[in-house]
Amino acid sequence: MTPRRTTATVRLADVAIRAGVSISTASQALNGGAVAAATRARVMDAAAALRYVPRASAQLLRTGQVNEIALRVLTSPTSVEYSEASFFYPLVRGALEGASQSRLHLSIQFMRAESTDAGARLAAEFRARAFGALILLNQWEAPAHIIELQSQDIPLVVINDPGSLARNVVAIDEVLGVSLAVDEFAHYGHQLVGYVTGPRGHRDASARLAAFYRRCAENGLQVRGSDVIHSEYSIESGARAFGDYLDQRKPDQPFPTAWLAADDYVAAGMLQAAAVRGLEVPRDFSLIGYDDIEIAQATTPPLTSVKLPMYTVGFEAALAAAAVVRGGSQTTGRKIIHPTLSRRLSVAPPIEPRSTR
Repeated sequence: MTPRRTTATVRLADVAIRAGVSISTASQALNGGAVAAATRARVMDAAAALRYVPRASAQLLRTGQVNEIALRVLTSPTSVEYSEASFFYPLVRGALEGASQSRLHLSIQFMRAESTDAGARLAAEFRARAFGALILLNQWEAPAHIIELQSQDIPLVVINDPGSLARNVVAIDEVLGVSLAVDEFAHYGHQLVGYVTGPRGHRDASARLAAFYRRCAENGLQVRGSDVIHSEYSIESGARAFGDYLDQRKPDQPFPTAWLAADDYVAAGMLQAAAVRGLEVPRDFSLIGYDDIEIAQATTPPLTSVKLPMYTVGFEAALAAAAVVRGGSQTTGRKIIHPTLSRRLSVAPPIEPRSTR
């Protein structure tokens, strides 16, 4: 059997042969040129399998003359573009500022996470582009991406996954964020609470749901399984999920006087569904959103919301990536960012419940 080439001896021609394309096409695919998506995928797969490092990239990595880092966001298959833009814009702005202060360029790209070989493709792109470090935000409960990148010694900073095995992590304390919301309900005297949570398999949604159950138990608040509803992160999905819940519940079933929403878009959808059915917030139930993006101030009433400092996350992640560039792939650091609660008009003490039909 022919021995596999080592990273140092793999040539662009080897990648081209494995992918079944010309050397010129392979070069275009690896460097962001105009090639078909399927062709680019084949070339990236070939480069990942061979662990190809371009000659210029290898020289940069040896000499330390690296001036660019990468931010890659692996989004969910069900992500909604407008919610992505509102949530991730502060993150990107912070990362750009952190990179600028560190005198580094920042390459930004959003990628869907359906592919099981996303880690290998990221590694191939990293080597082809000679980035100094990779900042990765992966929204799904799939550690395979991280494992693959670490196996290839890719200098990595992981965002918003405090349980990650990566050496460098910048994350939001989601347990604290949920606790702030639940504590607010307890402060106002609510006893029975509900939650329209995020999609199954989404890492943040799972972490928040577990924290919700735990904090409610600590505060002596009641949560019934029938009052925990799954939704995608969108106004439409929030309205549909909460509307179906309201329509299907039995008239004699106690109605939670306080609800936490997976994000502010879901909360906006819940307000729509409630209004159509003659319910008002906070008269009929209190409501707290999550993220505290701009829409939280524009709803009726304005939403109390858990504020996630995404700008700070992006900024600190860029600084961590710069430290990796200066100190090498063995650099280690973990930074946990604390959320806060933005109080507005959507929470009040419970009153005698009215019919929800």
